[in-house]
Order: sequence, then structure tokens, then C-alpha cells
Amino acid sequence: MTNPIKKLTFFVRLVFGASMLSCLLATGCLEPPSYFYAPEAANLTHAGVPTQTASIPATSPHGTVEVSSLGVTAGQHGEPGLHVRMAVDNEGDDTPWTVDIREQLVEIPGVGRSAPQFANAGVQTLPSVTVPRRERRVLDLYYPLPAGVHDADDLSAFDFLWKVATPTGDETGRTHINRIEGEERAYANVYVTTWSPYWWYDPIYPRVYYRRPWPFVHWHRRW
Repeated sequence: MTNPIKKLTFFVRLVFGASMLSCLLATGCLEPPSYFYAPEAANLTHAGVPTQTASIPATSPHGTVEVSSLGVTAGQHGEPGLHVRMAVDNEGDDTPWTVDIREQLVEIPGVGRSAPQFANAGVQTLPSVTVPRRERRVLDLYYPLPAGVHDADDLSAFDFLWKVATPTGDETGRTHINRIEGEERAYANVYVTTWSPYWWYDPIYPRVYYRRPWPFVHWHRRW
């Protein structure tokens, strides 16, 4: 005769296993991972956001460029997009610096490079931004998502290629930004865009985005 304790143990295991399987299939027992994005060489934080700062010019600094990102987030009208914030400080150059939004690019491995689709800043001169001495300009740039990228699960890293025109020439840099799994960040609602009514939108969109060396060209549909 079968031991009743063994029968009970087998029944409990069977029921527990089936319950766990149903739970996993329904994704009710596992919370989706939360992510935030951070520059690989981040050396400070703003509002809790990891930020990388670079001196320009590097040899005789007259100011800085700061780069941070919320990664895949919502834009002006809730459309999904790839966000990068670029803050430029001209701390000691008498001649104003210039930032052309169209020259600030993102590069996604295996996909290519893209210019912003739209941007927000505190000036009316977009897409050109002038940074006089002892002033700071903050630009929130939004890039289209390539095919197959819908949320942070689909994008583990990307590069931001920035350019600032100064009297001594163009200052450029590359900031590598990684997706990091960790605690959910609470800054998104206050950090996504600058508090400015001035928006710039690519006037000839749709255009070719995420160019790779010829002959490959990836066309991105309108959001």
C-alpha cells in the first residue's frame, strides 16, 4: 500500500508546480525589470540622473558639455522616442559658442546614426543655439526609434555624438550610454524636457534615418 504521506507530498508538489507555471505564463508573479540609462563615464548627477561632463576645449577649458539620458521615453505628444539631454556652459569665452541641433547624432550599434526628429530648448533660434559667455543652454533632443525598438528592453546601449562650434574650431565628443537594470527612477516626470515653449521639428520629415555605409539605408516610418 502506498504511503499516504508520500501521496500527499506528491499532490502538494503537483499543485504548487502548476500554480507557479500558471503564474509565470500570466507574468503575474514576475515584475518586469526596471531600467535607467547612464553614460559609461558618468562623473556627476543632476536631479538624480547620472551625467557625464566634458571640458571644452580639453587643453584649455572655457566651459563644459554635460550629457545625460532617459533612454526610451515619451516626447512632446507622448510618442516613443530616444531622449538625450545636452547642457552647454560657456564659462569664459568672450565669443559665443554655437550648437546646431541637426549635428547632434545618436549611433545605435548595428543600425546606424540619426539626427534628432525634434528638440526643445529655451531659445527661439532653433535649430541653432547660441551660448554667450557665462550662460548655459539646456537642450532636450528626441530621436526616432529604429524598427524593432519599442521600449528599454530592446535597446541596451547607444552612443551620443555631440558637436559645439567655438572660436578656435569645432569641439566634438562621443558619450557611450548604457542601459542599467536597477531601481525605478522617479525623475522622469520632471526631467524629460526643459520648461520652454520653444520646440523645433524636422521640417522635411520623414527623411532617411539611421544611415549606414552605402548601399544600406534604413527607412523609419512616421511615429
